[in-house]
Amino acid sequence: MRTSKTLNFIIILFMVVFIACDEKSKPDIKEPKANYNRLIWPEPKPHEIEVMVLGVYHMSNPHLDANNVNSDDVRTKKRQEELQELAEKLALFKPDLIATEVNYKSQGMLDSLYLEVPIDTILTKYRNEAIQIGCRLGKMLNLPKVHAIDFPMMLGNDSLRAFYLKHNKNIPHKLKYPKLNWEKINKQGDSLLYASTITEYLIEKNKEDNHIRNHYGMFGDLRKGENDNFGGARNLARWYERNFKMIHNIYRAATPKTKRVLLIVGSGHVSPLRHILDDSPMFCPVSPMPYLTN
Repeated sequence: MRTSKTLNFIIILFMVVFIACDEKSKPDIKEPKANYNRLIWPEPKPHEIEVMVLGVYHMSNPHLDANNVNSDDVRTKKRQEELQELAEKLALFKPDLIATEVNYKSQGMLDSLYLEVPIDTILTKYRNEAIQIGCRLGKMLNLPKVHAIDFPMMLGNDSLRAFYLKHNKNIPHKLKYPKLNWEKINKQGDSLLYASTITEYLIEKNKEDNHIRNHYGMFGDLRKGENDNFGGARNLARWYERNFKMIHNIYRAATPKTKRVLLIVGSGHVSPLRHILDDSPMFCPVSPMPYLTN
């Protein structure tokens, strides 16, 4: 089994970056930057299914994530032209299966839209990236269906809430941890989206520094707990459980003839999905960057 570069990064991170300090000290290091070559993705083996993990923003703007972008309406003429350009770039990957972050229980509803409603109609009605990117590209490639592979799971638990209440949200720090100003990060993201084409924005979203930053944000949960309270670890385990189930659903959708999968997900999922795909003997994660920048 191939050793995951993402797992190696986490091990090195704990050994080098997380320096012990006084219990009451505050984190004082800057936001993380890619300091190793994450641009080298694994080379697919002949028997492996290539899975391009495309990190996107939620175009329908449901505000269900911890950090959200205030997206504009992608159904405008300008954004539709940009989405068509994006689809043409992604088509060069030649996926024979498109997987989207839609609840797997909604496959029937997605099938009805895709098979029974003209593509121009659903593109005019729905803002969701599963429709605007997934269904648009599926029709371009004459694929029989677009797959719903998400397994939605609400994060948080009673132990985590109890920990926050006890410390009044002032989490004690045993080790140094990067300071992430999410309000500032979100405002920068909003400004970038409005000033960019959709492809340009996705190029930024899929840069390695942004994936590492998201991963830092999630792994911050490892700090949240004490004594018999493991609320933070439970939350992180639940996050990984969701991503494991998403990949399991891709396995269900694949056939012996499947060679390439395009996986369209919120960008926060990219690091754990890449980690799991990298360790999986039947899959190989593929970067979208060569196609976005082409």
